[in-house]
Amino acid sequence: MGGGGGGGGGGGGGGAPVPPPVTNAGRGRASVAAPRRLQWVRAWTHTAQHDSLTAQARDPADGKMYLYRSLICGYDEDVQYVMSQVEEFEDIHHHNVMRIVSASAFSTPIVNQATGQRGAMQKSVAMVCSFCPGGQVADRCLYDSHPQTDNDTMLRWARDVAAGLRAMHAAGVTHRNLNPRNVHLDAKGRAVVTGFQILKMPRAPGDPYSLGRADCGTASVIAPEVEDGHPVTPASDVWAFGCCLFAWTSAQPELPQGVMRDLPMDRVLRQVPKRFGAKVRSAIRMCLQHHPDHRASADELWRMLSTSRK
Repeated sequence: MGGGGGGGGGGGGGGAPVPPPVTNAGRGRASVAAPRRLQWVRAWTHTAQHDSLTAQARDPADGKMYLYRSLICGYDEDVQYVMSQVEEFEDIHHHNVMRIVSASAFSTPIVNQATGQRGAMQKSVAMVCSFCPGGQVADRCLYDSHPQTDNDTMLRWARDVAAGLRAMHAAGVTHRNLNPRNVHLDAKGRAVVTGFQILKMPRAPGDPYSLGRADCGTASVIAPEVEDGHPVTPASDVWAFGCCLFAWTSAQPELPQGVMRDLPMDRVLRQVPKRFGAKVRSAIRMCLQHHPDHRASADELWRMLSTSRK
């Protein structure tokens, strides 16, 4: 889920209330208050994610756009985990990381459409996030895109993503769902890391209920050690970042599952067009090391990408 792209479906133009924020009693801290009323601009549901709702919405008070996400949770533990993670993300104020502006936990009764009878209560967490109007970086890197992405632009986007990951890892959180479609451009053309796994799956990594499916979001960019059953770490995000760089430079908006783990590094770099310089190729090499201890950190990548050499 991210700012400017996303799935299909249309939304109505009327106002839609945001559920009121509730106190997160488990951590002794209340969520940030959400705008009192948002107007739906576009909305769609995710059938693969239990009909969770995503919507682009506008605050009528100031015209500012937001991304609204209603995440259905199966258990009280899921709600507690999501709210605890939201608290971690709320502390990250970085222009290369999508901001979670507010979050509220609430329950609604499930109504039988045939009889009108109320059943069990459905637990959900509603989140309001910052909006990126520039669309997905992946769409700017396609072969038929105009103008064609040059080396300077790719370096700038790569440096932005590395800065975003650096801020997240410094705050003690991992993305767990970084893929070529989860980086968007803001109004100033800066690359913004979006689509965190916490916005997709409300379950903690390693939770026995999920059979490991909550650990990472996109199968094609899962790090080798995570695929082998090891815990998710910041190094797993760095592997995913390398997959993104390869996908963007080779004009592949989506990668087949398992292809990055099986491709030798020389074959990877041969598929990167010659217009991309040594620094972009070095970043790919530093990320796509099979052993996590051999990968660069997000801070090391950001420092390397920030030097004057191209």
